[in-house]
Amino acid sequence: MAIPKKGMRKIECKGKVYGWIIRSKPTYGQAAFQTPMTIGIQDLECENPKVLHVTLNIDRPDNWISNYETHITPSIVRNIIKAARNDGWESNSGGLAFKYKYGVIKHT
Repeated sequence: MAIPKKGMRKIECKGKVYGWIIRSKPTYGQAAFQTPMTIGIQDLECENPKVLHVTLNIDRPDNWISNYETHITPSIVRNIIKAARNDGWESNSGGLAFKYKYGVIKHT
């Protein structure tokens, strides 16, 4: 399982290059019912990557219920990668995605 290359952003963390992506449009559930925003992250330097599927504690800023500005920055993504690695994510082990929850401060 891998993340599509189109729309992927690259980031370096502790000497490794990762790719991360947020859907360009919300799913219906994210738009209408405020289900949480998700991010996909994977190691770009290995042959058999294990995707990190991150569920954030915030809604997408483009949901239909309430608009606000919370940006996911490269520093937040680096913090997610470090925290997930500390919690057992092995980016080069292949197989099913590693599910991870991460809290982000919501800007109103």
